Amino acid sequence: MRVCMIKIIVNLLKSIGVNKAVFFGALTRGWAAFAGVITVFLVAFFFSPELQGYYFTFNSLLALQIFVELGLCAVIIYFASHEWAKLGFDENGNVIGDESAISRLRSLAKVSFLWYFIGGLILIVGLSLAGYLFFSSSGQHGINWRAPWFALCFFTGISMWLLPAFSLLEGSNQVAQVYFYRLIQAIFRSISTWTIIALGGALWATVGAVFFPLFWTIYYPIKKYSNYFKAIFKRIPGPRLDWKSDIWPMQWRIAVSWLSNYFSFYVFTPVLFYFQGPVVAGQMGMTWSIVNALSLIAAVWIFARAPEFGILIAKKEYHDLDKLLFRSGAAAVGIACLGSIVIFAFVSLIYTIGHPLSLRFLPPLPTLFFLLATILMQISFAQGNYLRAHKKEPFMGLSVAAAVMIFILVIATAAKWGAIGITASYLFVVALFIIPYGSLIWHRCRKEWHSDQFDDEFMVEEEKSIRFNQS
Repeated sequence: MRVCMIKIIVNLLKSIGVNKAVFFGALTRGWAAFAGVITVFLVAFFFSPELQGYYFTFNSLLALQIFVELGLCAVIIYFASHEWAKLGFDENGNVIGDESAISRLRSLAKVSFLWYFIGGLILIVGLSLAGYLFFSSSGQHGINWRAPWFALCFFTGISMWLLPAFSLLEGSNQVAQVYFYRLIQAIFRSISTWTIIALGGALWATVGAVFFPLFWTIYYPIKKYSNYFKAIFKRIPGPRLDWKSDIWPMQWRIAVSWLSNYFSFYVFTPVLFYFQGPVVAGQMGMTWSIVNALSLIAAVWIFARAPEFGILIAKKEYHDLDKLLFRSGAAAVGIACLGSIVIFAFVSLIYTIGHPLSLRFLPPLPTLFFLLATILMQISFAQGNYLRAHKKEPFMGLSVAAAVMIFILVIATAAKWGAIGITASYLFVVALFIIPYGSLIWHRCRKEWHSDQFDDEFMVEEEKSIRFNQS
């Protein structure tokens, strides 16, 4: 009986697109959501409203590392997946398959690690200075932020050096294993954060969240994938990917899109901190952290499929590619809808009964605007992931235009209308620009890039028509 129930559950999960990678990814995001709730309550209990504002502004400014990464992690995944279509592992974990593909993967690894090593150094210096100038010009609120901020920047730069290892593994179709690593990393991060907050460590909680997971980040790839990394670091003659001609044409487009995303997703809290002070910024940061956690949980159905997209494209199996897109996209939208109902009900309840916790969240209306935009963005995530798996970035113009619109509207509305102006602006751009225009781009590119598929479909329809007329 128990075996039958397990089989039924497994079949049910498979029917909604849950494989091992999605399971671990969803579990990681589920933990992030659970941990986020615990963190929210701890921050509300142990931090003053001003300290809460600094805490979430720290996290928003930390996203400035996008300006150093320049989208290379995503590029690594897509390029590695195309090479991995000709490769695999033997029973001892050694990389086997086409020697040319191994050589190209090796050159991709070399470029990636060099880029992130230099980027980590730039991040330590640049982010430290940018944060110092921002907080110093935002007034004095009696918060000891300098030492935690500099320590946070230092350890974030160190952790950046290890990012390429996991992007290479993810592109090599080790998504489930990478997501398992991220699950344990998230648990380490959460426990570190909670412990330091409870012990009165204040903003040092942000430092612990980066520092303590570093030990797991170093241990896991060495323990499990030592043969993989030995293979891609061997110096063997063969064809190579050239960064300038092969990687950069896609990377700079993704880089522009990612830089635009900072102004689309991470600018809200710092802007409110500047115009409205740390208390309102803390409300924005608290609400956005919950909404963003929901978005990441839903999007795991999409992003966990990136290597599969790349492999199907390399094999020109476009019909299976489209089925995978629609199945994963529908699942992401469904999860986002369910989560939004729960979050909106919670915020409405605490405001209705006048619970003290309501003072730490945005009111129901701006929260609703955020949630509606989050549901719609799952469509854009699915379309973008699908198109980028072709090793192209047609969403660059869309991302830049959307970022400019959001940033201008946010700056224009923040001082007078505060959070409700910011959230309404965000929903406006998502609903009336990003989704319609992004859908047009997706449809055009799919038709151009899969011309063989559409020709085959046309021939099938022609044959059916001829048979019908003959009969």
